[in-house]
Amino acid sequence: MRLYHEIHGTGFPLVLIHGAFGSTATLGDILPALAASRRVIAVDLQGHGRTPDVDRPMQSETMADDIADLLSELNIERADVMGYSLGGGVALHVASRHPGLVNKLVIVSRAYKRRGWSDETLAQMDQMGPAVGEMLKPHFAPHHKNWPTLFAKVAEGIKVDYDWTAGVRDIRAPTLLVFGSADGVRAEHPREFLGLLRDGRLEIVPGATHMTVFTPIIVPTVTAFLDAP
Repeated sequence: MRLYHEIHGTGFPLVLIHGAFGSTATLGDILPALAASRRVIAVDLQGHGRTPDVDRPMQSETMADDIADLLSELNIERADVMGYSLGGGVALHVASRHPGLVNKLVIVSRAYKRRGWSDETLAQMDQMGPAVGEMLKPHFAPHHKNWPTLFAKVAEGIKVDYDWTAGVRDIRAPTLLVFGSADGVRAEHPREFLGLLRDGRLEIVPGATHMTVFTPIIVPTVTAFLDAP
């Protein structure tokens, strides 16, 4: 498994991980903004963007191991890690499975258990089928080599039940959780997530949904967290 990745900027390394159906090409303004003060390693996850797919499910645990292998190849012993949505789950598992690698952790818009998502969001996940794939195709397919396979694997993965409570409790790195105020999770979930962490902070972005959480306040909020002693 070889991850396509790009390196931008200089300074302490920050691994930046996109969400489902995203890629380095869809990170927009957040990539150069974060790279203004650090060395950003932006990756394309398994089957996304310019990283080929392999014969295995798309699971956060195995994709986290891919990130650890990439850091080893780059001779990076320690880095900050930030992930959004699907990438947030990957970032969580990098920190829980490879604690020595992670200096600070930022998880954006990711529930730590499937029942953390609202009933409406779960219903939408359960309805992810070919019709939805066709609807999303014009927006995402141009960024990927094999859209039908990618969509099918992601759609299958989000229907699988999970509960990462034990992994969250194992995280040693200071962690910033970021959720939109209308992010598709249950109202109590962000604070429950915060309560599991040894060293956690929570930022709620007013008026933001799961798709609009990257508002102008994100970069200064994340940068202040990463730069703090």
